[in-house]
Amino acid sequence: MQAVLKFRKTLINDSGEIRIGITPDNFEAYLDVCPEHPESMFEPDQIFELLDTEGIVYGLDREKILALVQRINKERYPILAEKIAQGQTARPGKDGHIRYNFSIDKEPHLTESDDGHIDYKELGLINNVEKDQLLAEKISPIDPEPGKNIYGEDIRPPRPKEANFIPGPNVRISDDGLTCYAEIDGQVYLKRMMIEVSPIYEVSHDVDLNIGNINFNGSVIVYGNVLSGFTIKARENVTVLGVVEAATIVAGGHIFIKKGIKGGEKANIQCKGDLTVKFIESAHILCQGSVLVETSIINSDVLCYSTIQVARQKGTIVGGHARAVQGIECLEIGSKLGVTTRVTAGDKFLVRERIQECIQKIEELEELLGKINDTLYKVKNPGQLPADKRDQYDRVVSQKTELESQRKDFQTKRNKLASLFHMPTTGRIKVRKICHSNVIICIGHSSMTTKGEYMRTIFEEDPHDKKIRIGSI
Repeated sequence: MQAVLKFRKTLINDSGEIRIGITPDNFEAYLDVCPEHPESMFEPDQIFELLDTEGIVYGLDREKILALVQRINKERYPILAEKIAQGQTARPGKDGHIRYNFSIDKEPHLTESDDGHIDYKELGLINNVEKDQLLAEKISPIDPEPGKNIYGEDIRPPRPKEANFIPGPNVRISDDGLTCYAEIDGQVYLKRMMIEVSPIYEVSHDVDLNIGNINFNGSVIVYGNVLSGFTIKARENVTVLGVVEAATIVAGGHIFIKKGIKGGEKANIQCKGDLTVKFIESAHILCQGSVLVETSIINSDVLCYSTIQVARQKGTIVGGHARAVQGIECLEIGSKLGVTTRVTAGDKFLVRERIQECIQKIEELEELLGKINDTLYKVKNPGQLPADKRDQYDRVVSQKTELESQRKDFQTKRNKLASLFHMPTTGRIKVRKICHSNVIICIGHSSMTTKGEYMRTIFEEDPHDKKIRIGSI
């Protein structure tokens, strides 16, 4: 079915038998010729006169017009919606862009072989560059080519945009502004569209008394172990090729620990990215990304804002408490000996804590306001106070107003959190092999303690009945 044409304007001759429709973009013209009398005859000049009067001069198919007139005079069938003029399409330009000579993907690149094995040696997190090395090039925009409408007027596409570098620390732009280079040896990365180079702090052996605590604004690589009692703080990523003992590691990016964590109940690991580790034993973990564990989590407190995955080799979670906002996936939870193990999915535990923080703050503010109100109540006639006392009184009134505003803000926040608290939970716990008895499972508002073994099971919350729903994989 042919689409119905819409016209901005229609040209009509005196007899009303010839009509020329002009499209809204002035790019095409269509001809209708409908004889009203059997003896009606037509001349091409009748059509050309309408076109000339309107000023349509570009893209006319004169040969087609002549043929159409000849046909209608001979066959007497109406001519409907025949295109007789068309403009020239404009060729749009192309925006300029930046060609980066390094990977701009900050996520770890863990590769999995055909047999399901993950190579934890190759993360691809670090872009090493040398001083004066080319980092990026500015590619100029491509200019457009204008077109024309049937009136002979230019059709000009939007002007393409230029791309510009945003240089960060240790980055130099060339005099012509077309390229940029590293000022120092280090790691280059793109952060909020800014090109930065940060040196990498490398420790060729253990973090011990010869090194001391590390507080660094880039990435840290430790080729040995991190011994008990030491601290590593890095603004970016931390890589440890040995074991982490009862130490503290805080990273603004990802953490990779090749040989695992033997925490002795005192290890404290925190990161804003992903934590990738062989095993976790007797440690405290706070991870805003995902926790990726190769073998097991044992007697540890793990709080994860994304997902916990322990789905390789033994894939076990035993003892302690593993909490993940988006869910947990493992091969086995608990043990044959019935070791108490807690696993939690969903965000309700975090929301509950924040609600309690708001309530505590509101109570503190109300206590202060009560004391202020008692003080103000004792002043019977503020207008008769001496100047110095009146200033003091006004300051107390101002303080009261500020505290009331703070209380209102915390009450609003508490109410919003309460609404969030009652929303359904999407996180779930997936056990690919076996969930043993004496496992405390909490999902959203619901909890249960397993009394027997469950094989190949998915635990999730029923949002209506507020109870744990058990399904099979």
